[in-house]
Amino acid sequence: MTDSAEPLQAVIQNQDQRLHHHEHLLNSLAASMQELHANQGRFQSSLEDMISSLSHQAQGVVGAADPERTDASGPPSREGPTTETRFPVHEPRGIQIERYDGNPGTCRSFLTNCLLLFELNPSCYVTERARVASVITHLTGRAREWATAEWTKQSPVCQSYADFSSALTRVFDHGTPGRKSSRALLSLRQGKTRVLDYAIEFRTLAAESRWNNHALADVFHHGLADNIKDQLAPLDLPEDLDSLVDLAVRLDNRLMERSKERSSNVVRPPAQGEHHPEVTASRGGAPAHALSVEPMQVGHTRLSPGERQRRFKEGSCFYCGQPGHILAHCPAKDRAHQ
Repeated sequence: MTDSAEPLQAVIQNQDQRLHHHEHLLNSLAASMQELHANQGRFQSSLEDMISSLSHQAQGVVGAADPERTDASGPPSREGPTTETRFPVHEPRGIQIERYDGNPGTCRSFLTNCLLLFELNPSCYVTERARVASVITHLTGRAREWATAEWTKQSPVCQSYADFSSALTRVFDHGTPGRKSSRALLSLRQGKTRVLDYAIEFRTLAAESRWNNHALADVFHHGLADNIKDQLAPLDLPEDLDSLVDLAVRLDNRLMERSKERSSNVVRPPAQGEHHPEVTASRGGAPAHALSVEPMQVGHTRLSPGERQRRFKEGSCFYCGQPGHILAHCPAKDRAHQ
């Protein structure tokens, strides 16, 4: 009887040991869970403090950039930190786009402004449909009606900005920019405006044309005023547009300065008792010094291209070689032709 009870007693003792071991494991696991929960609470509290600190720093930065917003928001609250945190929303920045009403003359400039807005705010217009939606919000009149119909029926042109802008141009801008600009360039003239104003309008039209640089330079010279062409006649003209524009603008500015100098040279009557040196007249009745200061006579030879370039750079007269005036207003030339 005793021999048969011993194996059963050994099994019971073994099970009892296992139960004690499992109980010890459960107690250790419970203690670990409690410690983990406590650590999680401390971590959450620390995270809330960090978020609150970052929020106050962000408000300080926004307040420094926009004082009016800081004044309107009032002093910061003294209450404890909360788990709800509001992050600033960045509004689109850049240019103010004027609404497009379907006028063919302003279609291209409107689309260019839209591209500039997208370029300045890449994070605000990530998808193609967001860009299309932004363009539609800047439309009005018949252009808005057309775009609304396309968007409502989920037209394929609303799936990308490239397709939508092409469709908008096809509907409202029927002209060909290159041909229109070419015709305008051929008829453009300086008239009574300054060379700088003429050059600005010319470059604006030239940007949309497909002409090469040499052709643009020839057409620009053709549209200059006659007095500018006369001053450019003795010079070796540059073949590219930029150099020709710079030369014509500098020449026009010089003519304007000379005109102001002539208008300011008012003859002042001699004061009473003022001494004037006598001028000894030579044969023929002309003053003796007049013959010595006149470097050229009527039959002067034609200047070489190098000499013309040198006098132009130095601002000297093409006739007498003296500075301070130009060929059209040379006193020596006037005396020679009297």
